[in-house]
Amino acid sequence: MIGRELFLWLIEVVIYTFFREVQVRGSYNIPKSGATIIVIAPHANQFLDAILTIYNVYRNTNGRWCAFVEAAVSFRRLLVGFLSRCAGALPVERAQDILEYRDQGEITFEDYDSDPTLIKGINTHFTKTCMVKGLIGLPNSLGNAQILEIIDDEHLKLTKTFQQSKAIELLSNNKTSKFKSAPKIDNSKIFKAVFHHLHDGGIIAIAPEGGSHDRTELLPFKPGVAIMALGAVAEKLDESNKDTYDPNFEVKIVPCGMNYFHPHKFRSRAVFDFGKPIIVTAQDGREYKENSRKKVGELLEEITEAVKAVTIQSPDYETLMTIQAARRL
Repeated sequence: MIGRELFLWLIEVVIYTFFREVQVRGSYNIPKSGATIIVIAPHANQFLDAILTIYNVYRNTNGRWCAFVEAAVSFRRLLVGFLSRCAGALPVERAQDILEYRDQGEITFEDYDSDPTLIKGINTHFTKTCMVKGLIGLPNSLGNAQILEIIDDEHLKLTKTFQQSKAIELLSNNKTSKFKSAPKIDNSKIFKAVFHHLHDGGIIAIAPEGGSHDRTELLPFKPGVAIMALGAVAEKLDESNKDTYDPNFEVKIVPCGMNYFHPHKFRSRAVFDFGKPIIVTAQDGREYKENSRKKVGELLEEITEAVKAVTIQSPDYETLMTIQAARRL
């Protein structure tokens, strides 16, 4: 395993080889100590987003090392997996990464117009090959959907229907298609690892959109980031465990907007904008214990709005710099 300083040097070589300039705004918003979560968006590049975040946090906090929450599928790749382990990344398994053809049958909509979530199987064995809260996916990356209920071997209901119009067309008018499925993922271990890291006063980074993309708008945020912050605080409120009990423990969530200009060109520019932290307190932890779903939804909405505030879409670098100057004034 290579040393941290050598790894940082490698990151610096990559950054200043491929980028003409990397601007960092609002670095004073990154706490110099204490449990911290950096929330980055939009998630344009799985590799660059991670190394730029690690490097910028390290250089602007006098040496805080940022552990990136990363898809476990990346750890299974030879080079990326090696670098991820060197960086101390935390692997999280995603159901969409383990979708496989587990059933020889085909699927279609029972009646899309009356119930777009009801799926009919032909020669399928849903009770054996699928799982409630697992995923069912279509070929050619046409999307996936979570399973709400398995009615029998040839009928199941989705939490919500497939989103892509091509997916809907593929299964409409009695047309059928082969399908993939994935079991429900138990990420309790990764949450425990994140809680432990935060309890030790560590700093993590996460891209809550759940996957990289090149769209101008943000994708809906996954709830994991809110659960990590609230769960870490809630665990400290267990009075029966005197070793960990700490009613003053809090987690700071720092939104980070990423702007790449001509990211597919050599020697392009990037701007990182860190926003004002959201502080998750013991009171939030108590509310989470009382009604987890409601509190997660509220915090996730707050995080989304905070990230939107630092993700200014601009047609070019000069325009963004003008906007940034106007904001400072």
